[in-house]
Amino acid sequence: MRPPMRITAGRRLPFNVAPMPGLDSLVRATRRRLVLAAAGVVLTAAMPALLAQAPPPSAPPPGADAYTLGADSQPQPGVPRGRVEGPLVWKSHVFPNTVREYWIYVPAQYDPSVPAAVMVFQDGHKYVNVEQEYRAPVVMDNLIHRKEMPVTIGLFVNPGHDSETLPENRFRVRNRSVEYDTPNGD
Repeated sequence: MRPPMRITAGRRLPFNVAPMPGLDSLVRATRRRLVLAAAGVVLTAAMPALLAQAPPPSAPPPGADAYTLGADSQPQPGVPRGRVEGPLVWKSHVFPNTVREYWIYVPAQYDPSVPAAVMVFQDGHKYVNVEQEYRAPVVMDNLIHRKEMPVTIGLFVNPGHDSETLPENRFRVRNRSVEYDTPNGD
């Protein structure tokens, strides 16, 4: 079998061909595309082996939240601290025979004669606790102090439970799925 003929601008062909301006640049561009395509095929084939050699990403321990506390989640010097009232208990008429806990955060800058914003947190027990991962009252203290957030009252509400005795794990209250997961009110 004869090797393929290489066509270049200076090569004489056994037949007449009309001159093609830009043939050399077309050939170079085609070669470049072929080389890039071949490199892509090689890298695609080699990727599983390369990934197998990479160390696995470190994962947080089971049950741990991956949230990293920043400066706003820490009490800062000179920042006035608001107060948290609660847990208080509310007996619902909307969801009959249910009780729920709630907390109210009032910022130090709150003036009852001036309207304030309100922010509502569901699963309030997780967000109101300043010893756990979210620390919403501390964050609100810092942001309100720097005027990056208006004076805002926080309402931290837990879902309802069908008994006066609440479970130790507040995520285990019995009316949570009805209150949070039902989109149409049924």
